[in-house]
Amino acid sequence: MGRPGPGDAKYYSLIYDGVSLLFTGVILELIFGILFTIVTIAVVFGIVYSGSSMMADEDYLINEVIHATAISGIVLGLIDFIIIYVYYYRGFTKLAMADPSRYSIGRVGSIVSIAGQVIGISLAALLLSLTFNLSNVWMAYLMLSPGNIVDFVATVLIMNALYRLGNYFNVSYLSIGAVLAVFMAVISLFNMIPGASVVVGILGLLIGIPALILLMIGLNEVKKAVGGKLGQQQ
Repeated sequence: MGRPGPGDAKYYSLIYDGVSLLFTGVILELIFGILFTIVTIAVVFGIVYSGSSMMADEDYLINEVIHATAISGIVLGLIDFIIIYVYYYRGFTKLAMADPSRYSIGRVGSIVSIAGQVIGISLAALLLSLTFNLSNVWMAYLMLSPGNIVDFVATVLIMNALYRLGNYFNVSYLSIGAVLAVFMAVISLFNMIPGASVVVGILGLLIGIPALILLMIGLNEVKKAVGGKLGQQQ
């Protein structure tokens, strides 16, 4: 048997199944992304505020903020690991079975993202075993840099595949959402700069959430378009 191609029922079935998985993954990322961004910002401000009211020194505040951020990173990393494998990797595997030249880059991006989550979780756990102060705070940002860089590469690869999907089915919501997600990934690299985490978190709410919403709408539009094609095959 040959590989399924455009116009085949098998081709559209694979695309539909893959897009359905990706759609669910984006919804879960949106929900958990909002929750954890808000919680992380609230915890950081809470530590700073309580430390100020208790007249705690800067070294104490720095250590507490880094540890709180590390815990948040571990929890979110574990959730992302599950979402990426169950929905993104499996979704892009379906798409790649239908059209490997167009969508295999998304599956590669998913694998890179899984590796990034493992690196990020491991380094965040290591942060919890260390004590930080004003003189060595730069070490925390240096340790988190590998995970941030790998996540950036993974996002570019995944969004490249989603852009191609949106472009192929003429769904501009998906293509625009993919571009915005890459832009947000560039901004996220500034997490490697001391003191920029809160600003990046706020920008994540202002840019990252609209990007995920556009991706969600776009994937749903592709689902409807492919569902129509499947209906014509019956």
